[in-house]
Amino acid sequence: MSVTSETVGRIVGVIVVFVQYIAPISVIIICYGKIIFMLSKRVNFGIKYQINGRGTSNVGTRQKSNTFALAKRNTIKTCTAIAICFIACWTQNQIQYFMYLTGFYIDWKSTYFQFGFTIIFVNCTTNPLVYLVLYKDFQTGLQALFGCVTQGSDSTESSLPYPAVSTVSTAGKQSHSHE
Repeated sequence: MSVTSETVGRIVGVIVVFVQYIAPISVIIICYGKIIFMLSKRVNFGIKYQINGRGTSNVGTRQKSNTFALAKRNTIKTCTAIAICFIACWTQNQIQYFMYLTGFYIDWKSTYFQFGFTIIFVNCTTNPLVYLVLYKDFQTGLQALFGCVTQGSDSTESSLPYPAVSTVSTAGKQSHSHE
């Protein structure tokens, strides 16, 4: 049995499809699935705790359960959007490449192929765009980063885990400087 360079090329091509497409989709499904499962357990624990009567008067427990429910919903939205973006950006190119590996003719200079190849690079920008579309806090933080929001305006009020950075205090003195 002789191994030709064409055979080796096809084997390497199948490995490339696996590494670039199948493996990342598998990791996305497994990791995001585990995150959602763990959040579901916490949400369900909070609900059981309240139903059993042990936590019905505890406002903190209800708030924590509501927080986990919101986190679960946001995580599902974010994970779904990121997975859809990855699949949408990579599928066309990977199908064409796999077709080429199995002997189909692919016109590498066609607009269709070039679009499929270019859209892969668009995938690099999708995660920030997903956060920009889904989360008001991300939008507010981005506005603050680029100076689109003035200090003290209502639009800077958000639940970001850190305060907005200011360079001038209300008294006109430098603040937050590292001199």
